[in-house]
Amino acid sequence: MTDQREAELRQWIQEAAATSRPIKIEDVLNRASVEIVPIPTAGSTRSEKPLIVELTQESPVTNKRNLYLALAATAAAVVLIAFALTDGSPEDAGVASQVETTTSTTPTITSTTIEPTHTDLATEFWQALEAGDLEQALALVDPAAIDSPDLPPFGRGHTLSGVFDWYETVGWKWQLTGCVEIDDQYVSCLTSGSNAWSDALGVEPIMSRFRVRFSEDKIIAVEDEGQSFLSNWSPRVFEKFATWVSENHPDEAAIMFDFEVDLNQEILDLYAINTVRFVESLQGEE
Repeated sequence: MTDQREAELRQWIQEAAATSRPIKIEDVLNRASVEIVPIPTAGSTRSEKPLIVELTQESPVTNKRNLYLALAATAAAVVLIAFALTDGSPEDAGVASQVETTTSTTPTITSTTIEPTHTDLATEFWQALEAGDLEQALALVDPAAIDSPDLPPFGRGHTLSGVFDWYETVGWKWQLTGCVEIDDQYVSCLTSGSNAWSDALGVEPIMSRFRVRFSEDKIIAVEDEGQSFLSNWSPRVFEKFATWVSENHPDEAAIMFDFEVDLNQEILDLYAINTVRFVESLQGEE
């Protein structure tokens, strides 16, 4: 641009800025020629205020152009702030959205449940017999075998429930030593048994092995291995008790020892009273 045209434009801008009317692009294009005020030379002592100062002081704030410039400046500031937060690197551009949308996942720890073995179940069954816990013992039994006469290990009764009643009546006690697995169907348990009669006779608890039979994971029978318990218990304890009852209370003995008849309350009462009598008779001999 020539010095002449530059001087004309400066002069026109200065006059237009002194008005309150907004400056449009058409005003610039269609401006009339203005009288040129010579630009002072470098050696002149007269100083001129910078054009930028005059424009800043004289331009109206409500000018639309200024409003557009303000909006543009605000948008630029927002961009600069976002750029600063991401350090200007492209890979950081999505950090903010990733922080909001990414969720941490905690690894799921699955606990492995160890199924009890047949040995464990047989042990638990005998421990329930020791504690006199019929409910726990029956929980380990196959529901189809609950009323089976093969279920009770020993005692006067056709069912495990009846045998538990008889155990309580005659002061029966089991004591388990341990169980070992034979195969998938059988577990062998070493245990000893005693009651008020054997205690009165001074007979040590009689030890024997009982075989616990399984159907899958439930008990269906408890068998006296080789009838070893009965063969020791009968001559050393039971026969002495039965003989005493038969000699002293024969009518009651006929009811008590009729093993074809399942246990009932009358039989339980007779066992209870004659157990007391038998123990007292032996104590009187001391």
